[in-house]
This record gives sequence, structure tokens and C-alpha cells, in this order.
Amino acid sequence: MQSSDLGNFKEKFSNRVIKADAYFIQHTGFIPSQTLLKMNDYNLNGTPATMGFSNLTVLFVLTAEEVAFFSRFTKSLHLLTVVFNSVTRKDPIRIPLRVILDRIDMVSGRENLSLMSFTVKNESADLINLLGNYMALVDYKKESWEKLKEEFVPLNPAIASALDFNDYFELVGDNRSKRIKVSGFTADKVFLKTVPDGDSESYKQLKWYFRDGLAITDGKLDLSEPSKPLFLMEFHPRIVDAIESFQFKLKLAARKKI
Repeated sequence: MQSSDLGNFKEKFSNRVIKADAYFIQHTGFIPSQTLLKMNDYNLNGTPATMGFSNLTVLFVLTAEEVAFFSRFTKSLHLLTVVFNSVTRKDPIRIPLRVILDRIDMVSGRENLSLMSFTVKNESADLINLLGNYMALVDYKKESWEKLKEEFVPLNPAIASALDFNDYFELVGDNRSKRIKVSGFTADKVFLKTVPDGDSESYKQLKWYFRDGLAITDGKLDLSEPSKPLFLMEFHPRIVDAIESFQFKLKLAARKKI
């Protein structure tokens, strides 16, 4: 890796933070279960929620009493190790980060789950390279997302199977998930066959169960036309992949007919 690559990544992405979701894990080789925080004489296993060059948030299972105890270590320097599988190295890439614990917050609605926020004090070339390449991929997918908003993908069992999708959706709202039926989707809209009960404004996320992992898209329900309920989605690269896969399979089918 050239030093110029690191410089380009730092210039372009230094202020960006990305979700450490299933798509991130798949494309970076991240091993979330091996994340370890060494805080004085204590070792805590956590799961990163977001990652950036200089900021991270990590989820930990802690009681309210433990949160109160570990809060005494805020504004102090600790060691946080994150681990990635590598396609070019025999052993995983272990990245030790010197971090300042900025704050600990209990996660609303989730018993014994807390979120720690950290500032990274040392520069890691490995971390910048891994995150920078992923962020560049996401930017490329976002350009495609803008172009694919009119590309409709109908959903039936055969198409879902071809897209490695389990044809299973859940809307998330009111601290609960409700299964829904869908007739198809574009890059920024999902066309619903059913609408869950409850407060429609509370439904802010849609879970997609792909065979290679869960994708969660942020958005909102649009019931302005009751006969045509929609979930309006924000950008997610996994949905772009699904549409591109659909287009590719359509082209293959057309060639076979020639």
C-alpha cells in the first residue's frame, strides 16, 4: 500500500463514520466477536456499532451498576483491539488502538446493553486502508443507487431465490418487528402488500433477510395513498447489489433466448 493511498483516504474520509453491519463484515473480513477492550485491569468483549479513522462506538453487555462503575474510566486512555480476516495474509490482522473513552450510554429499550464512544489517539495504517477501501466501495454503490431509483424489481419466490433473498421482511417500530408482504422494490422504495398495525410513524427501519446476512434499511412508511403503501428507503449498498444482480440475470436470460 502506497503512502499516497493513505493520504487520499485520510483527506477524503477522515470525518466519516460507517456502520459495522453485516455488509461491512462481509466486505472487510471484520471479526466483531474478537473485539477486546482493556480498561485498567479489566478486559471486556464488545461489538462495534460504528467505525471511523478517529472515532468508534462499541456495544457492551453491562448492568446499570457496571455502567456506573466503568464510567469512572471516562476521559482516560485504554486499549481497544479490533480484528479483521485478510485475503493476503495467513493470520488475521489485529489492530491495537489507543483510545480515550468519551462516554457510556445505556441503550434505550435494551436491558443491560450499553454503548461506549471512543476517540482514537494513534493512527493505524491497516485501519485506514481497510475502512478507506470500504468507504470508497460504498461511494461507488451510492452513485449506482442514484441511477437505479427507477429500476423496479418484482418479488416472487423464484426471483427472491435468484437474488439469494429469503423473501422475508420485517418493519421495525414501537420497539418491535412486524412481518410484512412485499410486491417489489426499487433502490429507494419498497411496495407493500400489507401494513402492520400500530403507529405508522414509528416504523423507521426495514429488515431484509438475505442468505448472506441481514440488511437493515432506514426510512419511513408512506401511506399518503392507502391503496399503495410504501416504505421510503435511504441508501443501502446491499439493496444496490440486489438490483444489479437482477439486471445481470435479466441480461443472461435475454441472451439465452437469442
